[in-house]
Amino acid sequence: MNNLYPMCRYNAVRLAVVTLFLLGARAACPVEALEKAESDVPHTPILMVHAYYEGGAAKVYKDEQIPDKLKKAPYIEHIIPEFSDAFREKPSALGGKRDRQAFLNALPRDNHKPIIFKGVCRGGVVVALVNGSQPVNHHAGTIIESPPAQWVDVVSHKIGFLRVIPGLSRLLHRYMHWHPRYRYYNPKDIQPIEVIHKGDKPLLCVASIEVEVIPVASTLKLYVRARQAGRQVYLKLLPQGKHLELADAYIPEQFAFIAHCTGTATAEQKELLQKLQPTVDDLKKQGLI
Repeated sequence: MNNLYPMCRYNAVRLAVVTLFLLGARAACPVEALEKAESDVPHTPILMVHAYYEGGAAKVYKDEQIPDKLKKAPYIEHIIPEFSDAFREKPSALGGKRDRQAFLNALPRDNHKPIIFKGVCRGGVVVALVNGSQPVNHHAGTIIESPPAQWVDVVSHKIGFLRVIPGLSRLLHRYMHWHPRYRYYNPKDIQPIEVIHKGDKPLLCVASIEVEVIPVASTLKLYVRARQAGRQVYLKLLPQGKHLELADAYIPEQFAFIAHCTGTATAEQKELLQKLQPTVDDLKKQGLI
């Protein structure tokens, strides 16, 4: 018994020392720092400018097209320009000059954050044309989801088997502005395929094989054109996903791309992006182009 008391006292002292050490280490590394160290998303403040149109058969509204994880990222500020024409409500310019000007007018003049452009369908046409036709201060990268390379591709897709008639698709495209819905569209306006290779910032193209509204082959033309021109371009090709409902299907790729554009990508994010650069031969083997 005489030897037991000193041993207990020794163990108690040792336990106290270890406890104090752990408490000190915890104080030196608060919960916030631990969470930040474990996070794989960038924390550079950025501005995302989205080109979306409301409505359509899916009745998807502009703010619903921003994934919740992007909305909740505290370092991302979101701006959604108001376009003058909403789908199936007013005549559309289909990403034409008036839409591009509305997009540019929405950019804050006093912004010093890196800017990421993101556009879906016709919005993708807007940002592709802005990106390829004029420089914008602090522009860091562009995301385009399901845009056509040129609107004549969509016309050809819509008329089905009639596309075999020589010149019919281009004839219908030439007179698209006669249709009340497309009254503001100028068939002679520049098309994304004409300027997509001119941008010098990273580009992420997103397409779904399942989407019927915009033929996937048309979107892939943009990726191929940019790649062949030596532009830094990535492609996220989804096996399924409906029009205007793809945003949640490539969340990791969006964060990785944003991090890459701001120079904060982790090793895992860089590895993910490397997988998004299929060659033209890869796409041909899959029968996509």
